[in-house]
Amino acid sequence: MAWSAVLFILLSTLFQKRFCLNLDTQSKDPVAVAILSTKIGATKLAVSWDVEEKNRPCLQAYEIYFTGPLQRSERLNISYQKAAEIKTTFFNNLDPCGQYIFSIRAISNDGTIGPSTEVNFETFQSKPSSVNDISVVYEAQALNISWTVPTFGELCIVEYRLNGWIDEKSPSQKFDKKTNSTGLYINELFACQTYSIQIIAVTSNTDGEAVIIEVETRAEIAMASNIQALAQYPNALELSAVDSNIDNKCETIIARFACEESKPGNATYKFAKHYVEGQVKGVTFKALLGPLSTFTYYRCGVALFNVAGWSPAEETILMTLPNNPTSPKNVVLKSRTNASLQFEWSLPTYTNGNIKLYSLYFQYVGPTYFVPLSCPVLSASALPRETTSLQHTFQGLIPYTSYSVQVAAQNEYGVGYYGEPLVVETGPWISDPPEELYAMTFGPYPIENIYRAHVIITWKIPCKTNGDILTFLLNFKGQRAEEINHSFSRFVFPLYDSNGLVTYNETHLKADYDYMVELAIIVKNINSSSTCRTVHFRSPAAIPQKLNDLEVQEIQIDSFVTNNPTKTAEVCNPVPELRFDSLNTINTWPPTMSWNEVHSHSNNRNNCIFEYQTTEIRWNPLQRRVINGSYVIYTIGSENCKENTKTMSSDFMDCKTNKTYCNGPLKSATDYYVVVRFFSRSGYSDVALLEFTTDSHFSLALIISSICSSLLLALAGGIFYMWITKKYNSECYA
Repeated sequence: MAWSAVLFILLSTLFQKRFCLNLDTQSKDPVAVAILSTKIGATKLAVSWDVEEKNRPCLQAYEIYFTGPLQRSERLNISYQKAAEIKTTFFNNLDPCGQYIFSIRAISNDGTIGPSTEVNFETFQSKPSSVNDISVVYEAQALNISWTVPTFGELCIVEYRLNGWIDEKSPSQKFDKKTNSTGLYINELFACQTYSIQIIAVTSNTDGEAVIIEVETRAEIAMASNIQALAQYPNALELSAVDSNIDNKCETIIARFACEESKPGNATYKFAKHYVEGQVKGVTFKALLGPLSTFTYYRCGVALFNVAGWSPAEETILMTLPNNPTSPKNVVLKSRTNASLQFEWSLPTYTNGNIKLYSLYFQYVGPTYFVPLSCPVLSASALPRETTSLQHTFQGLIPYTSYSVQVAAQNEYGVGYYGEPLVVETGPWISDPPEELYAMTFGPYPIENIYRAHVIITWKIPCKTNGDILTFLLNFKGQRAEEINHSFSRFVFPLYDSNGLVTYNETHLKADYDYMVELAIIVKNINSSSTCRTVHFRSPAAIPQKLNDLEVQEIQIDSFVTNNPTKTAEVCNPVPELRFDSLNTINTWPPTMSWNEVHSHSNNRNNCIFEYQTTEIRWNPLQRRVINGSYVIYTIGSENCKENTKTMSSDFMDCKTNKTYCNGPLKSATDYYVVVRFFSRSGYSDVALLEFTTDSHFSLALIISSICSSLLLALAGGIFYMWITKKYNSECYA
């Protein structure tokens, strides 16, 4: 470390002045200084001096000069004075191995300066510190390393030693380098390799502090060599190559093999390329390149790729071997039906001899149309065929089914490669009939004056539709006695699930009709439909409509035209226009009380009669018509329910109830409502509300009493008359 300073020390005797003892000592000749001893260390220096005893009284001070280290261009320069009494000086923080100059002169009392005494010193050695500011320039197989000198002990350094290694435990690629400068170029290293490098400043007898750095050389492109053909085939070449640069440790990521037709020609396959994943160094890369054309020259090369990029390609000229004929060209479908396929083709591009025959490989693929999951999977064996012509026909095939065909040519050398498979399908045909056809009716729904019911028809697609379904044809044919037939058709879009189940909902129905549904499948591009499947169902009957005001007015009810007006009432009702021929219903009978239930109820004590049913279940009013057929007559209260309880009960067809209904007597002098309820097979409706009043028992008893009294009076008068007459005649005879 270079530094400079100037120190001036002036010492004088302020209060005392020495005088020479005699005149001889006051001579003006200069006084010389003698160096008595020195103490030298690595960073410290101590110097002692003195003059002759006779000259000591004449001294005023010493002038000292100190400079160094001489090895530096920038040096430490010190100049100062010390008092005559001081004969030792010290220097600290010196550089080890530094060369210094110490100079001293004596100054007399009269200002005379004596001769200079000069001594050269060199400090002792010390262990240098570590080097500073290490800089590395990276190359593929070399490193340019530079640094700055240590902060301490620089002047002691005689050289620098660099040790390098890949693995400290392995002797592989260790190196020892020495240099006198602050930089070193190290070559013959591995590319893409990490090294540990130790730098030490060395003195003549000791090593300084070491510093270790880790560096990695740059990547270098690989070097492919030794490309050769492992095997040659008529349509392929098997090649190999090795990454021959053992000094390149960069991982080979991929190897690219490529073969290109060496001269422009008519080869079918002009180029082939193949990539191989990276291998461990020294392992051979192998690749099979194809397809290539037979008996053709190719320029083949290999290039290796690592993190530095692609290597130059190593190339060689190779030729494929002779081969069988190539595949026939232009294999096409010439014609087809629903059961046959005719193919034709042209000669191969390279016959490589005389064509003897053609081999056909005909394979069943599968149906082109939709097949439900529940259907069995069909399979068929391949059909090999041979022919000498350029066309062939396959017969007895399945309609609308895919088949594949491959054609190969055969010459004297053998059978060539089969061409790409051509997949075609036979033509469509009439479908098999549908399966599992069912119908289920729903309704009618309780909407006043509107008939609303529907039928859900389900079926399954057959396993063989023999084509794409265009539509399903549904023909509805409905019949009902004394009514116009109801027929219509529906075309249903082919929408189905994976099992081939189709569901269709039809609402255009008429009430209480017997329908027959015919179902057929129509296939695209086929004029005829499949065989029909049929299903029968009966549409729900409608709920009867209410009578209009005019019809209600025609209903006659009178409680005084019966034989016993106090207990019965006769209702006259025009015959309604019944549109149904069956009165069965799928519903249970509406909950209604019977006569016995009403008259046994506790509320009867209050003369309150609940609604009850007078007719038996399934009573047919048409059987009670009068002779002219225009009215139905029904008498309410004509039965004695207490004495004659019905046992007919109520389990008619599908209508079930445990109640027994009886037409019991009415109460006298009571207001009644009569509800007329029409039933159909599918429901009922209250169509009219009527009122009547029964007569009182008091009027009848008065009439009977009057008659009986008159009869008794007449009888008594007759008896009295006969008695008077008999008595008068007896008196006359006497």
